[in-house]
Amino acid sequence: MRSCLVLAVLSATLPSPSVAIAQESPVRRVANIVSVAVEEYARGVDASGKLISDIEYQEATDFLADAREQAARLPGERAA
Repeated sequence: MRSCLVLAVLSATLPSPSVAIAQESPVRRVANIVSVAVEEYARGVDASGKLISDIEYQEATDFLADAREQAARLPGERAA
């Protein structure tokens, strides 16, 4: 019980990951989102390409969609 209370207090005082990501440069933010997507994909798909966790795979695709949206907002020319 006490450890749950300590964990709740600590998590309330630490900045959320989304706040930390929002303070990064736009390019680094996209790179970090893609990095998280790669980690999630590795948890959802094994080395032979077999789906082992629908949830992790879906999280990976969600992060990639977010990275695409963020990348579309970056200044400069885009490849056609």
